[in-house]
Amino acid sequence: MQNYHNLAHSPSNAISYELSRTNPDQFRDQVVESVIKDTTFGAAMLQRTMRQGLDPRRTIIDPSTFLSGSNARTGAIRLGTMPMTPDFKDQVTFHPERFSYKDEVTWRLLHEVTHKFLFDAADTPSMDRLTDVTFGLRDSSQGHYGLSGLGSLPHYEGAYKAREDTVELLTMYAYDPGHLAEFTNFLADRRTDGVKERAGLTPLDSSSADALYLAVEAAVVNNI
Repeated sequence: MQNYHNLAHSPSNAISYELSRTNPDQFRDQVVESVIKDTTFGAAMLQRTMRQGLDPRRTIIDPSTFLSGSNARTGAIRLGTMPMTPDFKDQVTFHPERFSYKDEVTWRLLHEVTHKFLFDAADTPSMDRLTDVTFGLRDSSQGHYGLSGLGSLPHYEGAYKAREDTVELLTMYAYDPGHLAEFTNFLADRRTDGVKERAGLTPLDSSSADALYLAVEAAVVNNI
């Protein structure tokens, strides 16, 4: 982690898709720096996962796609840097209008780091409580509805849907707890049921939404 503390003081270009194509190493370093400095728990999440073998300097930059992936066991990450299409961004992003390109790629990297975090903390009591909720809700709808738009994409099947739901909720809290609070309130707002239906999101009552927030908070705070 210490290797990244001086990045902000080195000459750099703004995070952009073009930079990912022309200077992938600098792009990677700046996105890592953004995770550390511009999110609430990104630095702590990185420190936790680096102790378990993740090395953000080995992130592969892939300008050919906006899709990213990782190996949760080893922490190897491939970061897609292409801008998302509007329809895809609307499906997977809560309040997409707030997210600049820099925000998008920062979120993507944090999401992949969080896959490693979930893998390493999977057997802890607080993570068990969260996954009981995320997997239980997916199972109750035969996979059609859950707690993230990402998990409701058709190319995820079975347990992968609930896993993506879990990672997205953890990422929301690590990115900004206030963003997660807005999202859980949205899930409990009956006026948005049509939006939730189209995105494959499960409506919650107010007490369940509050409990979900607290479960995500505990899963992050107790394990970083």
